[in-house]
Amino acid sequence: MTSAERIVPINGDLTEVVFALGLGSNVVARGLSATYPPEVAALPVVGYQRMIAAEPVAAFSRTLVVASSAAGRPAR
Repeated sequence: MTSAERIVPINGDLTEVVFALGLGSNVVARGLSATYPPEVAALPVVGYQRMIAAEPVAAFSRTLVVASSAAGRPAR
């Protein structure tokens, strides 16, 4: 089972879902596109979902990363 104690959602839509599920207090950082709910503005930003790098995400000792297939650099 995956622990959801330290969550890093990578995009705005998924951040909203995490908060709607009542897990907002477990979010330790966010992707740049996350702007809702208002309390996410106080969280550190790990980068933009399309240009995300592993290092900033790993720096938050996360136990769960929530991302979509849109995350990451485009294939060349």
